[in-house]
Amino acid sequence: MKLLSFDNMSLDVKLLDMDSGIYRFGDMSLSGLEVYFHKFADRNTNIRRLRNLPPPSDSAQIEEGKAPRDGRTSDFTFGDLSVTGADIHICDESLEKTFTGELEDLNLYLRNFPHENRRDVRLRAFFNKAQIDGQWTSTMQKGGDQHIEFRLANADARDFSPYCEHYTAYPIEKGVISFTSVNSISGSRLE
Repeated sequence: MKLLSFDNMSLDVKLLDMDSGIYRFGDMSLSGLEVYFHKFADRNTNIRRLRNLPPPSDSAQIEEGKAPRDGRTSDFTFGDLSVTGADIHICDESLEKTFTGELEDLNLYLRNFPHENRRDVRLRAFFNKAQIDGQWTSTMQKGGDQHIEFRLANADARDFSPYCEHYTAYPIEKGVISFTSVNSISGSRLE
């Protein structure tokens, strides 16, 4: 079962102290990344199967922010991250009709991400030939300012028909989806 592969990876390791849970990395770059996400009819995924976990139940709760078993938390930082030329293959067999899609030629750039100063994330990709662009800038201080932009252009609506049919019982027969969302948050308020 294939999960991921990549052509090249560069990682600047500054400090790895597993005893105290301190992990410090410099800049990282990854090119030619291919990721495979497969959701099976039993709602299990290829990732869960690799970890030998049972399928999720409807009543399953996800515990977020749980500290490690010994009570310590990890200190994890990294520099800038760039991912270029990535492809993400998606297959969802949990629907009546299987959904397949590819996020192609994904380019992702994260600048100043672990720091308290201004953070910047930029994304460009194609989903089944539709163009996707995204940007997020943030100071991430309490009540800090954020600017979020997302654009999807010229998506064939029929690509999403398996989900539409599953939830509404009606297929999408034709159409094009273009969507733009631009949001600013200042002082914890959406503007």
